[in-house]
Amino acid sequence: MDNPLIATPDINSTLMGRAQGLYAMFSQQNNSLSVVGRNPILNEVREMPIVKGTGVFRIACGYCLAKNTPWQYLMQ
Repeated sequence: MDNPLIATPDINSTLMGRAQGLYAMFSQQNNSLSVVGRNPILNEVREMPIVKGTGVFRIACGYCLAKNTPWQYLMQ
């Protein structure tokens, strides 16, 4: 998400900042990881926090690294 934060609900209100972030979840066989944070896709590598998990990931915490993969590699 990359949404404007404005002072009042009026569309012409003063821009105070931007709400930026992402929520991602990985789930497999009743085990899951939750990632919350900014994902600035123009950066070569992004670091995002792992905030919780379930099942075998119950006490998970730490970070994950994300990077873009060119489409031609995905199509092989």
